[in-house]
Amino acid sequence: MKIKFKGKTYVLTTYGMIAFGCLAAVVVGLIVAMCLPKKAKTNGQVKVVEESKLDESYDAKAGKIDKERYATTILGKSEDAGKEYIETTLFLGDSNTARFLRVNDKDGKPFTTVNNTIGVVGMGVDAIGSVPCMQFASGTFTMVKSVEIIQPERIIITFGTNNLSGNSTDATSFIERYSKQLKSIVNIYPSVDLIVNAIPPVAKRRAYPNVTMTQIDAYNIAIAKMCEKEGWKFLDSSEALKDEATGFAKDGYMIEDGLHLSANGIHALFKYIRNHAYITEDDRPKPLKDIPVMNGVKQNIFTTNPLNNEKFEEDPSALEATAPIVEEEEASPVVEEVVVQVSFSDCTNLAALQAKASANGYSVIKTEVQGQGPVETFVLGAVDHTNKTVSYSIVRSGTVKEEVVEEVKQPAEEVKEVEQNETPVVPPVQETKEPEKEAVEPAKEVSEPAEVTEPPIVPTEVKVVEEAPAEASVVESVGGPADNQETNE
Repeated sequence: MKIKFKGKTYVLTTYGMIAFGCLAAVVVGLIVAMCLPKKAKTNGQVKVVEESKLDESYDAKAGKIDKERYATTILGKSEDAGKEYIETTLFLGDSNTARFLRVNDKDGKPFTTVNNTIGVVGMGVDAIGSVPCMQFASGTFTMVKSVEIIQPERIIITFGTNNLSGNSTDATSFIERYSKQLKSIVNIYPSVDLIVNAIPPVAKRRAYPNVTMTQIDAYNIAIAKMCEKEGWKFLDSSEALKDEATGFAKDGYMIEDGLHLSANGIHALFKYIRNHAYITEDDRPKPLKDIPVMNGVKQNIFTTNPLNNEKFEEDPSALEATAPIVEEEEASPVVEEVVVQVSFSDCTNLAALQAKASANGYSVIKTEVQGQGPVETFVLGAVDHTNKTVSYSIVRSGTVKEEVVEEVKQPAEEVKEVEQNETPVVPPVQETKEPEKEAVEPAKEVSEPAEVTEPPIVPTEVKVVEEAPAEASVVESVGGPADNQETNE
């Protein structure tokens, strides 16, 4: 075979033709591989990881929970409750909860222990009170009965993933069934504090296209409403796991299947739990009953994945999460400043006024002298960096004559320091006519001007026109509709 290249003719031998053909095949193969969709191993099977067409109309903003609407139900930010809070909490849930025992935190240890974790792969809300799953030395019991045996201070329960199917936003049936199971827990052990956790988000590219963020958001809003009605607490952990812009799980927070939390995701979840703690007076009946030895959750309770109706070939709670845990930096909170009033006496001139303001931790931002001689008026505007306040006062001959007394909210960034060589802008001071003998608006009391020997000064009233201030559980594997979930006892 002859090939012409740059005006020269080359003859390929049989071996050369074979080598050339192999090289071409490798190049074509690489190109094709790059174009194919990414795949992930789920339950021992290879699944295509892709974006779901059901999410094409997903609106991340529409799915946000109204924190003001559920202010008494949603757990707010607290001090870090620490490891003790985790150890005294019983975690109930599906495969994502089961992963708490299989994935290690930064210290190389699992996030929870067998004594405070009941996570069942493939379980949906209907099986909470009917399927024996937790093994004790005295027998195997349902989650509801296990709560009575363990007698925890509080429960954080996370269910719902295995009850998802499609993008329907009607959560009526799901909430009725979930609420029924939760009430059975409270009835069997009334002393427990019940915290219902949000259904975790999923990745934009995932192996389960039938599980959608549209439905997850709708179900979480319904869960918050349920908790408000029943007097339970809602842990909105989705705000720690979701990308605010896209509404899907943050990059690196899910393993390859896009459904189960990675080590980074679980770490972020537990950090959120500790910093949104719910601690009440321990009113459990004392002394507590002896707890039989706990041997952990029974394996292979569910053999069929409820999200895709395929047989489980691998425990999703055991899927690896190899990415190292990376601590996420928290955004600095926006500080609002409160405008308050402050004044300094014994300041007979502007320099003394400025000096006294600085000595008291203020930075002068506005000053002006009005009038002359003993009736001159000093207007001071200052910032207190310690208490983050802004202040305005009017001082006449060292004595406070009238103060601007109005409290407003003002963003910190609007308070700017005026250079010494700039002409400051201050509220104008207007002189009024000599007051008549009749009573005139006794709203503000004006002190007499400082006395002088000669000549006597006629008292005047100072009126200040003030500028308007600036406005201030291992996630279940994959799957089918929750309503039709069947269990194998």
